[in-house]
Amino acid sequence: MIGYLKLPDFAQKNEGGAAALRQTVRAFASAGIPNRVVALFDNDTAARDVIHAVDTSALPANLVITRLPGLDLASAYPTVGPQGEHVMDVNGLAGSIELYLGSDVLTVGGELQPVVWGGYVSRLRAYQGEISDKERVQERFREKVAAAKLRPEVMVDQDWSGLDLVLDHLVDLVRHITLPGP
Repeated sequence: MIGYLKLPDFAQKNEGGAAALRQTVRAFASAGIPNRVVALFDNDTAARDVIHAVDTSALPANLVITRLPGLDLASAYPTVGPQGEHVMDVNGLAGSIELYLGSDVLTVGGELQPVVWGGYVSRLRAYQGEISDKERVQERFREKVAAAKLRPEVMVDQDWSGLDLVLDHLVDLVRHITLPGP
């Protein structure tokens, strides 16, 4: 798979978020990029709202829009909001990439880092959620990757299931994308 799948270089500090990805999709479509392209959005309310505004019928066949796949861990996940603490299915509402980094980086003191509810998207009649202390979750993931690079044998005790799911989803999509003819 190495050499066949190219991900953006996030060290370049590209603008993030669903709206920025939508603009990139539109730019790629208008530029006639001939490669297989998968635009992978989070599995949350903000992404659903932005994707809703994209005319996918106008996109070339080699450019596919998708969201992160549903995650078992997210189907019963702790949340915090105005009505207090609840465990609920956050797939489609707060499924950012951080939820896919592994339960080992999401767990602090034996508890999963909760999703905190934010703004309400009236068009979808749903709240947008975000993992609390996102920066710390990302830092724990960087530490996990560093440990795996240093000692690959530790990977058997690490949770990579969420990222495996994402990669399987991407590879499956890429396999079925039709490239434009000459």
